[in-house]
Amino acid sequence: MINNTSLDTLKPHQRATVTSLLGDGEIIQRFEDLGIIPGTEIVCLMISPLGDPAAYLIRDALIAIRREDAAKIGVCYGTDV
Repeated sequence: MINNTSLDTLKPHQRATVTSLLGDGEIIQRFEDLGIIPGTEIVCLMISPLGDPAAYLIRDALIAIRREDAAKIGVCYGTDV
């Protein structure tokens, strides 16, 4: 079963694959500069105690992303990913 959701819903240690990017040109360019493009595998490593931001492993780099921005990154995860 594949689950489609946004990056901000991942729990620590969950792995997902980017499927889409939402937002204006500036935020999409920022995502692309960080290596976040469709097909990229992302692992949620930890979430701060207050829930924002969260740390993700993206292309062997640890990157903190605010919940507001993570909600603009579509991902899928599950047994078929």
